[in-house]
Amino acid sequence: MHVRAKLSIIALFCLLTLQSCKKCDTVDPRATEFINLRIVGENGANLVNPTVGRYHPDSIKVISSESMVTYFKKRVDPTIGEVQYQLLPDFNDTGASSVLLYLNSGDTDTLTLNYTFHQEKCGNYYEFSRFRYNGKDVTPNRPENVINLVKK
Repeated sequence: MHVRAKLSIIALFCLLTLQSCKKCDTVDPRATEFINLRIVGENGANLVNPTVGRYHPDSIKVISSESMVTYFKKRVDPTIGEVQYQLLPDFNDTGASSVLLYLNSGDTDTLTLNYTFHQEKCGNYYEFSRFRYNGKDVTPNRPENVINLVKK
């Protein structure tokens, strides 16, 4: 009887603990979204094209002002027939990161991103709050989450 009482108490404790916990395997944790970039002219036309564009897709690079690694990848979207870039900057405690966008040997721009760190039970993520391109605020297009970087 003594063993049965101990097992009952342990089972009750486990049941209460499991019911009070959020089940992370059944919840979609928020994730830090990539930033999608399009380099466009004032008329909205994409300037990145291997044959007729102002910039060749392979010439565009990102140089980080931070010491960490910045994720930057060319993305060709066949559904819309254009080149975009995915960016995930270095995150730090200041809540802001800047990258130099190297377009070609004579053209470099600055992109500054502000973000907030969120710590949740099932995972952590960063949420972007502000984007500045060469010192001017830019806003992502929704729902695609694409930032148009307008070149003059």
